[in-house]
Amino acid sequence: MAGARNVTAALAPEARATVRALVLDADDRLLLQSYLDPSVHRPGGLPHRAPVWIAPGGGLAPGEAAEAGLERELREETGIVGVAWGPWLWRRTVDLHYQARVRRFVEHYRLGRVATASPRVEPTALDPHERDVLVGHRWWPVPELLATTDVVYPPRLAARLAGVLAGAATDAVVDITHEG
Repeated sequence: MAGARNVTAALAPEARATVRALVLDADDRLLLQSYLDPSVHRPGGLPHRAPVWIAPGGGLAPGEAAEAGLERELREETGIVGVAWGPWLWRRTVDLHYQARVRRFVEHYRLGRVATASPRVEPTALDPHERDVLVGHRWWPVPELLATTDVVYPPRLAARLAGVLAGAATDAVVDITHEG
């Protein structure tokens, strides 16, 4: 029986705690970044052949608090600091083939605001892999994000954000894993 557990443990994806920033500017535009990384795909799925849009963020270092990791990731990937942070909104768990192995990303999304309209985005500390796969950044008006045919993750990000901006309750973190 112990041997069966060891085999199962060896096949389980490595967990990666991840934080993502839903940063809105003074005009309620959402900052997203575009990546094209053919090495990232769902296990058994095909890689994307066009860039995908995601919220800035990334993995937490061992022992790093979510709040500190989120500020660090946002600064490294965008150069943006001084965000007025709001609530943690969503949690999503997704298995992805990433850097030659399957990992289980446990993503936490937090709402934040900057005081200006479309502040300049200047990454300060991208690692070599990020430099290779980052296509760019964009401040998205929510109506355009709702209408885009581009691939955006998580899949219902625009609709969920529109609900938040319209006053939907944000008291508890919502698990959106089932949405893809």
